[in-house]
Amino acid sequence: MLNTGRTRTTKPLTVHKLIRDHCPEFKTSRTQWYRLYHGERAPRVDEVYCVAKVFGVSPRYFLPDTTD
Repeated sequence: MLNTGRTRTTKPLTVHKLIRDHCPEFKTSRTQWYRLYHGERAPRVDEVYCVAKVFGVSPRYFLPDTTD
């Protein structure tokens, strides 16, 4: 992997493919990921855990530090 120090944008289709490859037991559609990407729906807990697994981070990474 080339580390340029820049942030790379991940598109919904890329996330869908990564999840399909890394979490085969997790069934989701491309449409679901587009809705998440555009903020049209909130993620389910199992989706947060799966995405965290794919990117090698804690699920807490996707949660706010505090709730208002």
